[in-house]
Amino acid sequence: MDVMDVDPLSLLKFTYKYNYYQEATNKEVQEPTDKEFEDAYEAYKEFFYKYHQDNPGTTTDCYKEYLKALGKQVGVLLSMALLQRVIGVLCYGEGYISELPERQTNEYYHITHISIFIYPFEQPWYAAHNIISKLPVESVDAAFFGAYYDPHDFIKSILEDLDSHVENWIKETMYANYTSVTQASGMGKSRMVKQLAEAGVYVIYCCLRLSGSGYPPQSHITKYLLHSHDDLHFVAYFIACLNKLADTPDTNSIDWYNQQISRGNDGASQENAREFWDDIRLRMEKLKRSLTDGNASASLRQSYERALRTYPNIRNIPLPKNILRICFVFDEARCLLPITEKSGSETADKNLAFYNMRRALVHFDDK
Repeated sequence: MDVMDVDPLSLLKFTYKYNYYQEATNKEVQEPTDKEFEDAYEAYKEFFYKYHQDNPGTTTDCYKEYLKALGKQVGVLLSMALLQRVIGVLCYGEGYISELPERQTNEYYHITHISIFIYPFEQPWYAAHNIISKLPVESVDAAFFGAYYDPHDFIKSILEDLDSHVENWIKETMYANYTSVTQASGMGKSRMVKQLAEAGVYVIYCCLRLSGSGYPPQSHITKYLLHSHDDLHFVAYFIACLNKLADTPDTNSIDWYNQQISRGNDGASQENAREFWDDIRLRMEKLKRSLTDGNASASLRQSYERALRTYPNIRNIPLPKNILRICFVFDEARCLLPITEKSGSETADKNLAFYNMRRALVHFDDK
């Protein structure tokens, strides 16, 4: 039997901090050691097993019961501003503090060691999502573009994992070369993608979020990209992005990434992002006109081969430890799933943007 009702990694990070919570925030709180983290996790597992043994078939939240058993039903004793900073560092890393006023820095370092469970009856990721959604966009933007805190070489392991997908694609017969990254909101998926660009991968990042206050914001091309059930729409998108990359051979990977992101209240960044995606849209429209003629298959191949020929700088990126060179990312990819207006009982599941995207990837078999 496994502990399934709470994320083990989150528990490892947060539960022990709960035991260190002090009612007065001016008391010293020591950073727990790895051994203490592990002990806290083991204590919860022991409670979990016994709780389900004593309450067979229960559907209650065992983790809530665990917090009650600790006798620590902590009230909301910290201000919302302090809580925002706690969540900022947990989600975005120590770089988040660089944007705080100097007078708050010592206080900030202190509260990062206080448990997230000042909202004790919410799952930690749910509480994080709720608070982050209320943060000013400038604060989130500053945290997102701050220094990346990666003491356990997380990016290295992600690159190795993505490389393994590339290797499997080369060696095995697969329908299309893509994978999914699934995790709770506010836990750093999008920030990880930016770090891939820092590591030398040319990322084409498109945020498909249709509404809400998440970050990064919706990409300028999102509505155009999603509001079509044309089978060639995503084919044109992939080729347009590759061709644009081929036409800018002197751009390094992080500058390429930054062109695509519309930052907070930064007017220049917003204009650059708009120009970037407007150019992609115009390239797509031109490509789609050529791809819909009688010789569409040949036109597709020619466009793709041109992209491969004209970016030798991409094919020869000096990354001795990594295979991955270019990575298309669709953030908030669930937005690919709603059925378009054209869909009905007879065409259900056939006009999803997701299927059009996946069919487009089949054309890019360059083994």
